[in-house]
Amino acid sequence: DFNEQQIEEFIQKYFSDKTHSQELLKQLKEPNQNRINDLIKNPLRLALLCRTWKQGEKVPETQAGLYQRLVKSHYQWKDEQKPFQIPLDVQECLHEKLGELAKDAINRQKFRFRLEEKFIEKYLGKPQGENTLFDWALKLGWLNRVGLASLEERDSDQAVYAFFHPTFQEYFAALAIQDWDYFLQRNHVNCPVEGKEYRIFQPQWKQVILLWLGRDDVESGEKEAFIEKLINFNDGCGEWNYPKVDRGFYEYRAYFLAASGINEFKECSLSDVIVEQIVKWGFGYFDIEKQKWLTFLEPIQEGARTVLPETIRTSAIDNLVQVLETTENEYTRRSVAESLGKIAFGNELAIGALIGVLETTQDESTRRSVAYRLGEIAVGNELAIGALTQLLRKVTENEETYRMVAESLGEIDPGNELAIGA
Repeated sequence: DFNEQQIEEFIQKYFSDKTHSQELLKQLKEPNQNRINDLIKNPLRLALLCRTWKQGEKVPETQAGLYQRLVKSHYQWKDEQKPFQIPLDVQECLHEKLGELAKDAINRQKFRFRLEEKFIEKYLGKPQGENTLFDWALKLGWLNRVGLASLEERDSDQAVYAFFHPTFQEYFAALAIQDWDYFLQRNHVNCPVEGKEYRIFQPQWKQVILLWLGRDDVESGEKEAFIEKLINFNDGCGEWNYPKVDRGFYEYRAYFLAASGINEFKECSLSDVIVEQIVKWGFGYFDIEKQKWLTFLEPIQEGARTVLPETIRTSAIDNLVQVLETTENEYTRRSVAESLGKIAFGNELAIGALIGVLETTQDESTRRSVAYRLGEIAVGNELAIGALTQLLRKVTENEETYRMVAESLGEIDPGNELAIGA
């Protein structure tokens, strides 16, 4: 993956006209573009975004929107490079068959992304035939020959192919799935429906599910029903009366998937509730009756914190800042600061909240943790520089804290005279 500086350098070098590169960079810095910024850390996707973006266009907000644009551009690119043009009806048929091929390949137990010639022929016909779907897929580059089958595969002398990139295979698979019942049975109540697969719990389907939720040709009501089914999933494992547990194992997993899914379906009416619950599981909450801060079991905390960068970041940041403002638990403060360091780059609200902790805490471990996270997210921020230099001059005499603050000031603004003086 590229880091943020490499992404910026790539975009600047790609466009000969600086106004183009500056407009694209400006769009990518908007608050709602966190998901796309994560995606384009991949060099291939970044190159394709630059290839497809035109001045005045909005950058897509979902993975599916990005890949839809990439697919459309791919045909234009091929038309420019080769003396042929695929008929529109053949293109539609090819997409349909590629989707079925991709879906059934991912559904296999082994070799999901290495596709034997015989397996492909069931969907696309023979590769040798002129203008067969297989022939078109090869000419267009959707499929590429990658060698021969391995000894552990059947028919080891067979040619083996792969999609242009595994993410395109997942995208075509998502296009081939019309009903979310394919991922989770609609008529599930509290135990597995006999003979049906629960793909929401199979990791190879997660990316396909996210792409499906981002499709603009799927009705919002269907997406809403799927998310609602996920957060209300009943695994039938009995009532949970244990301290620090309020759901069954599979119920948590379904909820975590929903938290990732709403980032591709931001219009979901349940988004705020879902993010609030994830933060609660990850960092605890203040129990009014018991008058103390309560937390959940470590595996639940870990699962919730892991999914935070995948959900709607602005909402996650708002909820994390609220935790910072309500807890006095130093471990919780440090944990929240760590999560903000991963998702809140440049976010003024998060930076302000961390500065507030820095100015009020008496715990040296918390000071060091917050100082380190400010170095990650507060690049060029004058308020952060002021708070850190104040810490050096008046607040602490701890040598470890000195070192951490110095390191963070070097990250935030290497040439800042105030920081150098301190």
